[in-house]
Amino acid sequence: MTTRLPFFSASLTVRRTSLLGLILISAGAFDATAQYAGPAPSSRFFTRLTATGPSHSSEPEGYKAYSSIHLEIGVRRPFTSTLAMELDLAHESREMDWLGPEKEESLGSIELLPVHLLLQYRPPMHKWQPYIGAGVNYTLFWEKSGELNSKKFSPSAGPILQVGVDRPLTSHLLLNLDIKFIRMKTDFEGPQKEQIRLSIHPTAMGIGLGFTL
Repeated sequence: MTTRLPFFSASLTVRRTSLLGLILISAGAFDATAQYAGPAPSSRFFTRLTATGPSHSSEPEGYKAYSSIHLEIGVRRPFTSTLAMELDLAHESREMDWLGPEKEESLGSIELLPVHLLLQYRPPMHKWQPYIGAGVNYTLFWEKSGELNSKKFSPSAGPILQVGVDRPLTSHLLLNLDIKFIRMKTDFEGPQKEQIRLSIHPTAMGIGLGFTL
């Protein structure tokens, strides 16, 4: 949907001139910022040990997915000295239970393949290099065990937020601390053929190393 602004009622020549001026001013400001911040850093490969929290949210209620500890790998590609793109891939295994009125019943486990694509802002700093990021998460549920083996879980797509910090150790090696806030959900069929929605909105906390590519 296009939003019409008041200055759009001006003549075509004035609009084109104004737009060209805005582009030139923005380009000049961007170039000045890049020059001030210095050259963009090299691309990095990451490996992290990550822990995530459990989920207790389902519709209907009663289904629980436990926490996960897993390895995550990623590649960060800088655009400028302050902007970068990061792509992360992990393999998670989560146990699932049914919380009945009288007892808790184990249903088996599910295997997850989450992929994170994030745009990061990285203020220019020297020793400690913090960053914030936002992007999208896409997760496949690819293998099940126990009573879940015959179930089909729908893939999940949702937003993701990220905060973290790098601490250079050498010119080619750094320590990385990373926290992600992920929105994730999947649908599957219950024992009575009812549709069940399981929400897994984990906070993922990771620590690892980054290497220059």
